Amino acid sequence: MSSRETTSKLKAHDERIAKNDTRIANNKASIKSVEEKMEVVREASFDNKVAIASLEQNIKTYQQETNVQMLYMKEEYSTGIASAIAIGQISTAADGFSVGVGHGSFNGANEMALGLGYGNTFQNGTRFQMSAAKNNLATGVGFTLSF
Repeated sequence: MSSRETTSKLKAHDERIAKNDTRIANNKASIKSVEEKMEVVREASFDNKVAIASLEQNIKTYQQETNVQMLYMKEEYSTGIASAIAIGQISTAADGFSVGVGHGSFNGANEMALGLGYGNTFQNGTRFQMSAAKNNLATGVGFTLSF
């Protein structure tokens, strides 16, 4: 091989090496860019995990508060219904005064009520009755006119 051919081949090899060096440098820059982007994604992923954990805790707290409120409401409506039952058990006398006591029970809640009433019949046969009942939660009054 002549020196001219050798020089030409060396020059071609040097050019290829230079191109490869450029490609390597470009690849290194691309790899560094991807690594930087991966770090941003890792940080965002960590932030998301923290946010999700916080939301999960908020949901658990809300769920517990809701459960407590529901139990309180159940107790309240059970007591209210028991009160209504107790008041409803008190009958009014058709003529004269009456005093009554009623007891109501609903869903484990027990209530007592005290009631007063008065009834009378007019000379024309028309009757009326008035009643009032009360316990610690509820009050009821009524008036009935019968003819």
